[in-house]
Amino acid sequence: MPIEVTARHMHATDDLQDYARRRAEETLEEFPLIEHIHVILDIEKHGKRHLAEVVLQVKRHGTVEAAGSTDNLRASI
Repeated sequence: MPIEVTARHMHATDDLQDYARRRAEETLEEFPLIEHIHVILDIEKHGKRHLAEVVLQVKRHGTVEAAGSTDNLRASI
């Protein structure tokens, strides 16, 4: 199962990318029809807004997207 992590406007450390992958793997356990997960991490407005977006490719259902933003990137994930 491919899990892709992309960072925009920032450098995502290996630890942060691993954290995002682990959280995505938890989703796979509950929803076996997922074919691909893309996690997009972003920081906007001089580091005040941390965004995490997850795009899922799901068999027979197409694309499902979710996003969250907080002042902490791990909390956004």
